Amino acid sequence: MTLKKPIEKLVLREVDRHMATSAQCSCQRCREDAAALALRDLPNRYASTQRGEVMINVELQSLQVQLDVHRAVAAACAVVAERPRHEPEDLAST
Repeated sequence: MTLKKPIEKLVLREVDRHMATSAQCSCQRCREDAAALALRDLPNRYASTQRGEVMINVELQSLQVQLDVHRAVAAACAVVAERPRHEPEDLAST
């Protein structure tokens, strides 16, 4: 088994949910930038075994972790919406 960071999936789902309910750009670059910013503010938890991954996934279901992820994603999406790393005309070609 390779190293896994289960919180990445949770953050990407939350980024997608947040962007779908807001008027901000949801292109792949903005999505990845928001996820990277949010992950920077969350504790790192890696698993190298299937058992470790299961334990981390159980931990990720706690209300406090869910709130922390929501807060980090909301803040990251606000930063990306304010300062996207692309020009509007760049999106026309994608």
